[in-house]
Amino acid sequence: MSQTLQERRDMNPQYMWDLSSLYASDEDWKKALPTLEPMVEEAAAFQGKLKDAGSIRAFYDKSEKLELLLSDLFEYAMLRKSEDTRAAAGQKMHALIYGKYVRAMARLSFAKAEILSLEEEKLRAIVEDPALADYRQAMEDLLEEKSHTLSADQEELLAQYGEAFGAPANISENLMDADMVFEDAVDAAGKPHQVSGSSYIRLQSSADRLLRKNAFDSLYKGYRQHINTLASTYATAVRTAVTTARVRHYASSRRMAMEANHIPDQVYQNLIEAVRRHMPAMYRYVALRKRLLGLEELHYYDLYAPLVGESAQSYTYEQARRMVLTRSRPWERNTKVSSKGPLPTAGLMSTPIWASGAERFLRGPIIPSPIF
Repeated sequence: MSQTLQERRDMNPQYMWDLSSLYASDEDWKKALPTLEPMVEEAAAFQGKLKDAGSIRAFYDKSEKLELLLSDLFEYAMLRKSEDTRAAAGQKMHALIYGKYVRAMARLSFAKAEILSLEEEKLRAIVEDPALADYRQAMEDLLEEKSHTLSADQEELLAQYGEAFGAPANISENLMDADMVFEDAVDAAGKPHQVSGSSYIRLQSSADRLLRKNAFDSLYKGYRQHINTLASTYATAVRTAVTTARVRHYASSRRMAMEANHIPDQVYQNLIEAVRRHMPAMYRYVALRKRLLGLEELHYYDLYAPLVGESAQSYTYEQARRMVLTRSRPWERNTKVSSKGPLPTAGLMSTPIWASGAERFLRGPIIPSPIF
């Protein structure tokens, strides 16, 4: 009998996400949606008025409240989709808020160009104004993007392509998480094991070499069956990034991605050089692993194999949970939040929603979040 993953409907609720810290139900989430558009329009009402620190501060305050709402709406939908990527309900919710997010970005895209159109001296004075102290970093980031900012009309046009820019990532995610099915991997005793994205590393960590090899072959056979689709979506993502970088006057798409995180080119080059410089150590490690495992040839599926036999130690979910919380005690506030369930907040980004443009979809998690 194959070791199969449980369907969500058959799982113990104890091991499921509790999303009630965001919304109590899908119905509550839907009821919150109509509040989004008025908040977008409240922020959009500042168009043509961003001339001084006071108006910019008021706009930032409005857009931050909007981002907090979007963050909750988006994360709830994203997590619902992640519960079962094959389920239509979660996909529909995710697509709905995704579209609303893109339209909000387009509606507020004027702000970036409008603020940066101010005279340099006045803009610098505004950045230093105490009224904007809470948003100093966001303003500094905005100044750094001045040479890459287009006109208000061009910014809006580019923002309208947000869903199209995110399509390659969404297509590949749905393909790999929802549609791909991998053959079972048989171990040395003839027992089949289900192969999936979540079980693969566990199978690769087995002391059973036949199981490791079969799991490896199963995974990559599955990918090879969709190699043209994966290659096309990747190529499209690359072309989109290259085109966006060209339109925004970056030297390259790599430079665009690195500037978004304030990373100098030298850091990138140093990382490559450091890896190359230390490759001999990796070669020695691989040779040692091969010798300790007693193998004539070391394959990729041998890299996670235990060197001292398979550990019999295992932990229940509750044991693991207690261990994590015990080690989190120095950060008491985090412990209180973590003990209640999944974290109810999105990963933080420093760039406001209105200042990011559609190409934000090329740079990381597609989750709107507070400015700080």
